[in-house]
Amino acid sequence: MKANVAARGDYNAADALYNQSASSYKDGAFEDAAEGYARTAELFIAARDAAMEKRAAADAAIKAAEEKAAESDALAQDAARIFGGDQE
Repeated sequence: MKANVAARGDYNAADALYNQSASSYKDGAFEDAAEGYARTAELFIAARDAAMEKRAAADAAIKAAEEKAAESDALAQDAARIFGGDQE
């Protein structure tokens, strides 16, 4: 989902906590590491969800723009037929 780009802040927070949890694990602080890893999973999921929402919004905007462009083209063709023949 390219969450590291689309939801950069959320992703970076999750990544920072992941790295902190890895350090805790390496230092033998297993309880802290486990809690951190569990929270990391939640944060990565939230970043993915945010990226999915942004993608859906972008897809909807693209579709709306394509529809408007088609409407404009149809209006231009109608105007050309009415005012000056069958020009495109």
